[in-house]
Amino acid sequence: TTDTKDYWKKNYKTACGAYDIYILFVEKAVSVLKNKGLLGYIIPNKFLAAEYALEFRKWILEQCSFESLLDLSRVKVWTAGVYPVVTVLMKGASTAKNNTEVLSAFGKEEHEFKKTGSVPVSQLRKIPDNLWSFITQEGAEVLLKVMQSATSLEELAEVCGASTVAEGSDYPLLI
Repeated sequence: TTDTKDYWKKNYKTACGAYDIYILFVEKAVSVLKNKGLLGYIIPNKFLAAEYALEFRKWILEQCSFESLLDLSRVKVWTAGVYPVVTVLMKGASTAKNNTEVLSAFGKEEHEFKKTGSVPVSQLRKIPDNLWSFITQEGAEVLLKVMQSATSLEELAEVCGASTVAEGSDYPLLI
């Protein structure tokens, strides 16, 4: 109902745009954690790049240390057509030294996974609109190195465009 949605928008910082309700569950869970408490949730990978989750990604960087991400989106975990990731957040702002450890499932079994990379949180802060979907791809560290020394396209021209999470996953292969 409208009253419920108004309540959520009033009481949850991450309730912006056409958001998915799981975002509110993450915000509430972090709010009840002790400082340095850990939260692990299985959520859709859409939060890594969806426009509705922009405030949510900013909020994560302000309120939490993004400890790790286990990408299960390439294996069939459930019969439903979802692309899950397991996020682990620690309550309390991250420092410049923090890294987000990224693991990805491979093969046909959800318990077969390998470390894909370790992304400095300081780099996550620098990515325009905090579009994080690339961190689930092998070679993400190459993209981060390029970003450190490159002139952004936005500095050179006005940029208009959008992509889906799946399209964003293809970028490292194209680069």
